[in-house]
Amino acid sequence: MHLKYFRMPQNKAIHCYLLMSIWILLIVIGVYKFWEPKQQVLESSSTPTESLNHLAVDTKTKKIFKICNFPNDISLGDEGILDEKKWLLKGLLILLRHGDRGPLQHLKKISSINCGTDNTELLTSYKGYLHNQSITGKLSWVGPGPFHGFPYIPTHPTQCQLGQLTMQGMYILILENKYFREVKKSISHQLRSHPAVSALAHSTGKSLFSDSADQAVSITDPHSVKDALLTFVCHRSGLPCESPMNCIRRQNVLGIFSYTDWVNYQKWRNISWKRYCLLKSYGLLRHIVQQMLHMVSNSGPYLVLYSGHDHTLEQLSTALGMQNDPFLLRYAARIVIEVYQEKEEFNNAKGIYFRVLSNGKDVTKQVSFCKNIVNVDSKVNLCKVEDIVRFLHDDYFSSLNVTNFKDACVY
Repeated sequence: MHLKYFRMPQNKAIHCYLLMSIWILLIVIGVYKFWEPKQQVLESSSTPTESLNHLAVDTKTKKIFKICNFPNDISLGDEGILDEKKWLLKGLLILLRHGDRGPLQHLKKISSINCGTDNTELLTSYKGYLHNQSITGKLSWVGPGPFHGFPYIPTHPTQCQLGQLTMQGMYILILENKYFREVKKSISHQLRSHPAVSALAHSTGKSLFSDSADQAVSITDPHSVKDALLTFVCHRSGLPCESPMNCIRRQNVLGIFSYTDWVNYQKWRNISWKRYCLLKSYGLLRHIVQQMLHMVSNSGPYLVLYSGHDHTLEQLSTALGMQNDPFLLRYAARIVIEVYQEKEEFNNAKGIYFRVLSNGKDVTKQVSFCKNIVNVDSKVNLCKVEDIVRFLHDDYFSSLNVTNFKDACVY
């Protein structure tokens, strides 16, 4: 049998190689597109215009949207009464960060943002309750402070008032209250060592802050820029553009948030920051311990609610020795302290315990001074009340090598 060798003409071989190369390239592109993470663009509450650039939800931006703590994200965590046959809930202490609010500085295109929320049955009921209480004269501010005459609900249902709670922010706090009823030193030198971040903050801030804002402070501060960005992100509004070719981009947002998260992580590892938080939280922690002892002695009150800011929770959690948690700084974040008494030790002070929950998760094991943790189950841990009393009275200022608050202030 004779074998014939067939030689393809040179120009046909080149054409064949080119076709094969194009075919392989198309296959690679198809595979890449198939594996590429899907992006979902959040619907804007305002009419899309050329002056807005929408931020998509993907694996990297998802963490940023969590800071907003949207109404649909509010849920009950591990808070709740333990085995009623063994444990008696003596009281609750709740520390809340305020809900969604307007920006702290005047922003461009602020009128395009809808800071309202759906008018649900729960929200309507709450508005009706406030109205009925006000016309009967039962609703008035009785505590100290500058809040006399403050409105009880946002003055406008959709506008973002400067530094004021939005309708969405109020609704978030109403939801958290609903779930609870069911259970009965800035490190400024770091920025100077990161000129690229400073430039990013400056370029992003120019597109955010209006002429009436305190631009000397805000436009170069990544934390102020982050706060301003949240006004757009948390209301599903497009990011502002100076022109169709000059918009705040996804990478701008990611860069600002990554840097501020890094700064917060560095603070938690800094001994000077921890000492600062001990001093800032001393008065609050003293009051908390006093209320815990009132609950134990049956003199009440049995429910204490503290309302504060992100730094209030940040400083207290640091003073307690808790780990860094970026989501503790989101809107309507919460720290809950539950006080329990073991029924078998009803007349014994050693049978009094407490647990700490951060955004619904039991973090009692993280509390630095809790030496003898009682593991009730996989999700529940208890610390003896005597441990926090001893920490406050004997060990609170030990890291400062002093024994009282007065000496610590001149440390």
